[in-house]
Amino acid sequence: MRNGRSFGEWEQQLLERFANRRPLALTPQQLAEKWPGISRNQIAMLCQTDISRVNRWLTQGRSQEKPSPYYSQTLALFDIFLEFHEQLPAPLISRYCDCD
Repeated sequence: MRNGRSFGEWEQQLLERFANRRPLALTPQQLAEKWPGISRNQIAMLCQTDISRVNRWLTQGRSQEKPSPYYSQTLALFDIFLEFHEQLPAPLISRYCDCD
C-alpha cells in the first residue's frame, strides 16, 4: 500500500532512533504499582488473555510465570497511552485503540 510518501533522510533518522531505543517492556507488577486500582481482569482484557495467566504473572514464589515480551510490550504501550493521553493526537488514538 502506497501512501504517497517517500522514505527520506528524516525517516531514516527516525528509524535509527527507534531501532536504538530502550526496550519497551513493563511487568504486570509495575503497571499495577503505577496505576493503583487496575484489576487483574482489566490486565487480562488489555493483554487479551485469561485471568489465570495474569494470576500466574502476579503470584509470588515458585509458581510465578514471567510474561512474554509481547505482553510486556503491550503493557508498556498501554502505560504510555495512559500517561500521555492528553497529548496524543486523536488520529493516533483512533489508529491503535479503535476496533474498526
